Amino acid sequence: MKQLLILIIFICSLFKAYSQQQNCGWFGTMKPAERMKQFPFNKAKRIVLISFPASIELNVIKEDSTKKQKYIRTEKVVLGEYPHEYNIIHEKELTNTADIDKLSNIMINYKIRRGYPRDVVKVTGCYEPRNGILFYDENNVLICFYEICFECEGAYIAPDDEDINFLNYVDDDCSERIDLLHEIFIDNGIN
Repeated sequence: MKQLLILIIFICSLFKAYSQQQNCGWFGTMKPAERMKQFPFNKAKRIVLISFPASIELNVIKEDSTKKQKYIRTEKVVLGEYPHEYNIIHEKELTNTADIDKLSNIMINYKIRRGYPRDVVKVTGCYEPRNGILFYDENNVLICFYEICFECEGAYIAPDDEDINFLNYVDDDCSERIDLLHEIFIDNGIN
């Protein structure tokens, strides 16, 4: 009898675990052609993956001249609430259609569940981004920036018309999005 009771409790706990509603995931259904009509893909003529030192690393480099790092260039980003300069160490333009398709799928179809309450959020203490994605228009003007911290699995995009930034605060494990973005960076030789 005791074994039967344990079995019933175990089965009920499995049903409860599987019945919980996922708050973030593949809720978007846009096909590749539709995604390319959405911002920033509809305006971007160039998409560039970058890596840069975290702000903590920059302070160490400034204090110790033996740790000088060579930068390819500095990109000033004045989009969104937090203007910033990034000393780019590595960059790679995305030209592969499959990578651009994968990126657009992640950015447009990986969403928050419709009806998710906005007052239920998580906060992370970590955020030292070292990677980003730059979107340039036909005049080589920066139109969108996606800053990424692979370590804490957070990101910030500006401008954010689709509420992508809120994915950082969903009280659920939304790390699949960052893991997939990391794959694109690794596949293109940027860590």
